Amino acid sequence: GVSKQSDIYGLGAVFFHILSGKPRGDFHFQTEEALHRFVKNRHLIFPRSLSKTIFEATQMDFTQRSQTVAEVIDHLLQQAGLFKRISFWFKRK
Repeated sequence: GVSKQSDIYGLGAVFFHILSGKPRGDFHFQTEEALHRFVKNRHLIFPRSLSKTIFEATQMDFTQRSQTVAEVIDHLLQQAGLFKRISFWFKRK
């Protein structure tokens, strides 16, 4: 059903699709590292902190998922320079 947890999964899935060009539902990653390597193969400069955020937001077990959208945003904002790197990264395309 629709809940905060499904919204968080959707947010992570959108991030994944934007960054990889592939739907998140097509892939199952056992570890954050596997997800990071998959996306990094497409983009050589890819922040690990964003991989962690996507991995945590898209856990199939909702009890393992980020608990609130605020938690996801806080995690992104805590990463020094993350948005600057993402902006630089998108401008390279």
